[in-house]
Amino acid sequence: MISYAQNGEDVVLMRAFADVKDGFYVDVGAWDPVIYSVTKCFYDAGWRGLNLEPQPDLCALLNAQRPRDINLPIAASDADGLATLWVTKHSPLSTINRSIIDPNIADYAIVQRVETRTAKLSRILDDHAGERDIHFLKIDVEGHEAEVLCGVDFNRHRPIVLVIEATCPITNAPIWPKWESIVLDAGYQFALFDGLNRFYVCKERTDLLPTLSHPANCLDRYLTHRESQLQARLEAVDDELCRVRSELAKATGRVSSPTSTS
Repeated sequence: MISYAQNGEDVVLMRAFADVKDGFYVDVGAWDPVIYSVTKCFYDAGWRGLNLEPQPDLCALLNAQRPRDINLPIAASDADGLATLWVTKHSPLSTINRSIIDPNIADYAIVQRVETRTAKLSRILDDHAGERDIHFLKIDVEGHEAEVLCGVDFNRHRPIVLVIEATCPITNAPIWPKWESIVLDAGYQFALFDGLNRFYVCKERTDLLPTLSHPANCLDRYLTHRESQLQARLEAVDDELCRVRSELAKATGRVSSPTSTS
């Protein structure tokens, strides 16, 4: 398996859903269709899903590369309305929660302000997921996770697994105490903290707890996307080197072949 996710989240999820052939995911804060994508390997395996990405250029990229998916330029929140998206120099750090932006860090330099529509996630799921089973819901919204969770009615929509970014983007300090009670009170059980995200399983599927209890590791037999790219480049270089050596050998053989004498 090739892992595209930032921290092997897709490896853990694929371990749990290896037998699912036509699954459905919801990615809140999808960002890029390939880079750091938790859903790319599932899309390649035939799944489809719903991606929320308020950065217009990235949502357009999702539309171009994920035609089976539903891709919306919306920010999930605790209320329907409008908000300012602060687009940062390092695009994955963009957020509608300006309080986490540190002006002393170059990656947090504001390069654009985008007025974006906000909506409760339950309303979005009502409109675009319907009665479908949601195999996993991933939330990565740079400090706005609590508001997203407040906008979910877990009685109506029950993703089997939740994957939620759980540390402060600036300090890496735990931020899950702000929102974990929402998840636990909704009937989810904690499964794993991988250093960045916390995984939860709905009480109806606690059989998945052992499978989700440990992070991606060598026993999962996976390559990261970057490793896969480097391997492909190395193989191309090896092929080119073999070609050059073969041509050199032929040329050298012609030059050094004995000449006839009378």
